[in-house]
Amino acid sequence: GAQAIASILKTHSKTLHTICLSCNPIGDEGAVALANAIKESSDSSSLRKLRLGGCNIGNAGAVALADALGHSSLQVLRLSSNSITNLGAIALARNGLTSSNNNNNNNLKCLYL
Repeated sequence: GAQAIASILKTHSKTLHTICLSCNPIGDEGAVALANAIKESSDSSSLRKLRLGGCNIGNAGAVALADALGHSSLQVLRLSSNSITNLGAIALARNGLTSSNNNNNNNLKCLYL
């Protein structure tokens, strides 16, 4: 599932611009795998849109994705219809929409919760 997509992201980061896994039950495990792939391919990634609406993602997945935002070129992150509470939303807002992260690599323009 998401682990396979994460593996592809690591090797094809220069050519992938959009990943849409909406309504696939990847859960926190899949979100963490994608977040790790985003961080590992940060130097060469062209990924701009990540659509993960309705994927059974909770706070653990949201926090992992939030951590990856400072290492990414993502402009749009869709996480609506998941089980993310204030904890995950705050992490996403702090790392994706503000300049408080250490890398100051804030390309995120749209965050859908």
